Amino acid sequence: VSPATGQVVATLSNTGVLSAASLAGGAAAETARAEAAEALRVPMLFPSGDTSGTTDSANIQALLTAGGLVVLAAGTFYAYGLTASHNGTLIQGSGGKVLGGAGTSIVSPSATANVFTLSGTGVTVRDLCVTCNATATAGAAFNITGVGVTLENINVAYTYNGIYCSGSSTTTLTNVNASQ
Repeated sequence: VSPATGQVVATLSNTGVLSAASLAGGAAAETARAEAAEALRVPMLFPSGDTSGTTDSANIQALLTAGGLVVLAAGTFYAYGLTASHNGTLIQGSGGKVLGGAGTSIVSPSATANVFTLSGTGVTVRDLCVTCNATATAGAAFNITGVGVTLENINVAYTYNGIYCSGSSTTTLTNVNASQ
């Protein structure tokens, strides 16, 4: 519930899915996401500005290691080598922007590492753009080994393997764009 308006800005289901106004687009949605994160006491992570990938990778991985809901604010994160292994983890961005536009972007400074390895069951990633800042010679934006993984509203560009599924993974893709 928004302290400013008294309106419901988000709901959290018993499976940990954040929904309602907080998943809409635009500036109002960004405010709703921030209010929802505060109301739910879910930390919203902001980009560090460190283009080496060290700081953002460590900060994002700390939240992924805890599991549950990981909310990434609008802006550009520099990260790679991230692993979501907890079942039911939700990684929520602020829009799958094209690099330089509005929303959440993750840029990998590594030419060879995966940006995300999604190994948990029921992991969901929403509203992100993932791209490579180096000339990629290996790795993937999403290396999917978990079962029941969902990618929604995702843009992938300039990675060696955009989305790589291996093993017995069952993956649902909704509004996913990949380009070289």
